[in-house]
Formats: sequence, structure tokens, C-alpha cells
Amino acid sequence: MTLRHIILTVVGICGLIWLVNGLRTRNGHGVDAGTANSRIHQRFEIPADAKDVNYASTVWSSRADFSISKASFLKWVDKRRWKLEEVRNGKHLFIPADSSLDSKMMSSGYVFDGMDGDVGYVGVYDDDLGRASVSYMTR
Repeated sequence: MTLRHIILTVVGICGLIWLVNGLRTRNGHGVDAGTANSRIHQRFEIPADAKDVNYASTVWSSRADFSISKASFLKWVDKRRWKLEEVRNGKHLFIPADSSLDSKMMSSGYVFDGMDGDVGYVGVYDDDLGRASVSYMTR
């Protein structure tokens, strides 16, 4: 075996490890916004003042929930230019990123839509919890 073959083999193995590592699900619980933003595959741009961030992320879809003030949430949604609708009817679910936690029906808050064709962001803000839940998905 020549040195060239050894180098190509090592580079190939490293590339395969990098690819597999990039495709696996990344999970985080109770982290800060900066950590979550650096680990989530898509650009959620979770505001710096968000706290207690939970996320589950793959290259195809991701979900995050976090504590945030209503004012910061509204500013974040406005900056992203997502369509926002106030909710007062209890017809929307707050779905946490941590699948071991229960979803709950919201009594008041907001639902937002940032879909661009078949891909984008959707989510809710629950007034009672003071938490946002956002998902990136493809339809």
C-alpha cells in the first residue's frame, strides 16, 4: 500500500465520520440561547435573552422551546417577518421539544407561521407558560 492510498483512506474515513456525525439528532435540555443556536442545524436565531432552551435537531427538521418574555418574543417574530396571530380560544397546542413532556392546550398566546413554500418555521407562544415553541419543517 502506498502513502497515497493510506492518506486517501484516512481522509475517506474522516469524511464518513464527519457525515454521520452531521446527520445524527442533536438534543439539548436547559441550555442558553447561544448554545442552542450553535447546535441546531437550521438558523433559529433564538434571542439571547431566551432561557432554559430545549431542542431536538436533525438536518431535515428541528424543534425548540424556551422561556422568553412576551415583548422579546414579539420582537423576534417581527424581525423574522413571520405571520403572527393572537390566540384566545384554546385551539392551539404548545408542544415542547422534549418529547417526554406533555403537550398542553393554550388558553392565550400567539401562533406564528414563517413557511416559505414547503419549508420554514411554525410555532406558538403560550402566555401562561411564558414559553415559545418553534419547529422548522418541510411539508
